[in-house]
Amino acid sequence: MPASVLLLVGTRADAIKMAPVIREVSRHKDLKPIVVATSQHREMLDQVLTAFNLKVDMDLNIMRPGQTLTGVTIRAMEGLEKIIEENEIDITVVQGDTSTSFVGGLISFYHKIPVAHIEAGLRTYDLMRPFPEEANRRLLDAISTLLFPPTETAKKQLLAENLPATAIAITGNTAIDSLMWVTGIDRPISDSKLQKIADDKDRKLIVVTAHRRESFGEPFQRLLRAMARISESHPEADLVYPVHLNPNVDAPVRAALSNTPGVHLVPPLDYFDFAKLMQACDFLLTDSGGIQ
Repeated sequence: MPASVLLLVGTRADAIKMAPVIREVSRHKDLKPIVVATSQHREMLDQVLTAFNLKVDMDLNIMRPGQTLTGVTIRAMEGLEKIIEENEIDITVVQGDTSTSFVGGLISFYHKIPVAHIEAGLRTYDLMRPFPEEANRRLLDAISTLLFPPTETAKKQLLAENLPATAIAITGNTAIDSLMWVTGIDRPISDSKLQKIADDKDRKLIVVTAHRRESFGEPFQRLLRAMARISESHPEADLVYPVHLNPNVDAPVRAALSNTPGVHLVPPLDYFDFAKLMQACDFLLTDSGGIQ
């Protein structure tokens, strides 16, 4: 009987980085992948699942309007508990530091199921930055059976925390596998206006993403004022900003930049279009760990 591998995705970044792993697990006859989505980022997650042609076996669809971190955690715990109780899981694979990954690891640990953590060992040593991800990944590493850091530095940080060397294997970052795959596809950006901006060699292209929870409020306003100044001082540049759907991001961005010349506010792009836009840009301004 093949070993059952529970693979969890919650956000768009989870899906991007987990896609190569899901594909590889699916190739092995002695492994049975069970892909579960909590759908922390519903619309943006769906974009990635479609782009990589990933089949989700179970979708918890946990998000509700105005839901708190506590609400996300409770709903994810209840949903994953039910799945683990109803299926014989041999190992759980989680990616990164989202609430989905932490909860998946914790519930599996409670059921004495081994946990494999992809992108282990990343640290800022400031529990508030990023919040709550720094706490999520520290706790997750402590309860994981297998640790897959992307770099030698991340491995050293795990060893410094007295985690066993025999449990650690450097793998590189699976986001690179996804990026190499998608940028190898010869296809234009689906929005012809964006493709035209990307193709214009007479102008500079600046791509912007910003959505970090810890930046909400005045730090985010400072960023928006800086973007307005960049646009004013560099009329030869186009700033393309795919705006996150979170109302804490969308509302202030549109209030501050909707009528700013040279700034193009667009809906979240699918992974293919964003990767092509990154390829074409001259400068990238982001608070995304995955993009960096």
